[in-house]
Amino acid sequence: MIKIDYTKLDAAIQDAIGSGHKTFNQITFSNEVASESKALEQAWGKPSSKPAWRFVDSRLQALRKRGAIAFISQSEGWTIVK
Repeated sequence: MIKIDYTKLDAAIQDAIGSGHKTFNQITFSNEVASESKALEQAWGKPSSKPAWRFVDSRLQALRKRGAIAFISQSEGWTIVK
């Protein structure tokens, strides 16, 4: 099993949310998040084994469970918890 450091992706996700990206697609395709998730996809191994968007999805849930972010509703999307 590969040990992966998600620090940069987590920070990029929080930055994206903080700068107004609220939906999954807006967050996933923001510049820094897209770059970091692609780098993790390549580090993971075969590109098709875990697509870049899966890293974003799993990190959104990890950040939510940690209490750093919250999903409010479909209309309001993700937000930073203060």
